Amino acid sequence: MLSGSDDNQNCYKELSIITTNQPSRSQVNILASRYPNVPKSLNSFFSPEFARPQELRILEFLVARFDTITAPCYLDRRMTILAQALPLAATSPPLAYAFLACGSALMSKMTSEDAEYQLSRCFQTMAISRISSDMMTSPTEVMALAVMLLHIYEETYCDIENPNLYHLKGGLALMDLAIARGPLITTIQHMAMELCLYHIARSSTFSGVKSEPLPDDYISSRLVALDLSARSQGKEPSWRSDSFLGFTPELFDIVFRLSLLRRKVPLQDLDQLKADQIAARLKDLRPRLFSMDGLPPVTFSEFPPDMLYTAQLYHLACGLLLLKICKVSLRENDLEVQILIEEAMQIFRTVSLAALRSPPLAWPLIILSCGTTKKADQQLLRSPIEYSSIADRLGSSMYTLRFLDCVWHGDGGNNGVGLDALFHDELLCTVFF
Repeated sequence: MLSGSDDNQNCYKELSIITTNQPSRSQVNILASRYPNVPKSLNSFFSPEFARPQELRILEFLVARFDTITAPCYLDRRMTILAQALPLAATSPPLAYAFLACGSALMSKMTSEDAEYQLSRCFQTMAISRISSDMMTSPTEVMALAVMLLHIYEETYCDIENPNLYHLKGGLALMDLAIARGPLITTIQHMAMELCLYHIARSSTFSGVKSEPLPDDYISSRLVALDLSARSQGKEPSWRSDSFLGFTPELFDIVFRLSLLRRKVPLQDLDQLKADQIAARLKDLRPRLFSMDGLPPVTFSEFPPDMLYTAQLYHLACGLLLLKICKVSLRENDLEVQILIEEAMQIFRTVSLAALRSPPLAWPLIILSCGTTKKADQQLLRSPIEYSSIADRLGSSMYTLRFLDCVWHGDGGNNGVGLDALFHDELLCTVFF
């Protein structure tokens, strides 16, 4: 099997020949069978929105790049947003325009051409307009995905002065409406819900710190609905191996709850109880994720290795954030911090640079970076963000690098803010997820 990038490259060598004329469905079907990693997206060439050469060029660029910046490395490429949602764009103009906005945004970042930038803004406006006009007639999950793509579009540019979560909340409100109508029975419905929860959980620590706080059970209640829907379709537990959230979705609930607790420092009685409950949950999760008494973790053979180490790093990052919340005076040189950081670095050192660029790893990487003191460790954690800022030129990567510089170096000397960065809202909100 070719890798995803090789698949795309070879596929489009042949596709460029076909698309000089009007492609027939049989020609596309041949390509679909030959390149199984990108079959479904090819059907979108029949969408009117993708019929012109300019749009085809954007689509080609999108297929080659989009999974790299949005999909976890552990996710089967047939289960990504691109593979599952792009075919729907053939009959959904809001989704088509949202994809085109993302594709042209990525292109403009690479070319630095103003024309590409203006084109992406045009597609963004068209997507918003069509979402508004098609809201009552289009499938709810399709509208939710279009809204989520607009959030990813903003993440690509990251050039708004006051980042907020209105796209995320809008997408989740749509999925709540879908749940109210019945169980989430399709793959695309599950994906849309997971995508909303994933982004809201991560954003809550950073770009969401200045947004109005949400209820404690905002994530957990929807995870329950998602799980019940999966069980009703007989997808439990095997569906977790193809899940965007991985096999430990409760970690994203913990991430979210920690973001709310962080706002309450110093903790009072009720909030301290909540912190103790989170500590107990992390303790209960540990045997599933880490070797205990010389034995591999319970889930060692059940799921892909990259899904396991992603969950491990989330667990350790949550542990560090919880330590700092419970003990505000905690410093990066304290023994308990260094023990945790060393455990995390042992995992990071086993992961390739390409795998470190997996989007879900950004959250634990940034949190754990606040506790690192060794230059070698800092460079290792900086390298995937730096690579993304050069290779993809994402606005979010560039702002993350500035955040890390403040954490480690401050004003250019050796007086970085370290772990205290986790309490600096004006600094946290510059990281846009």
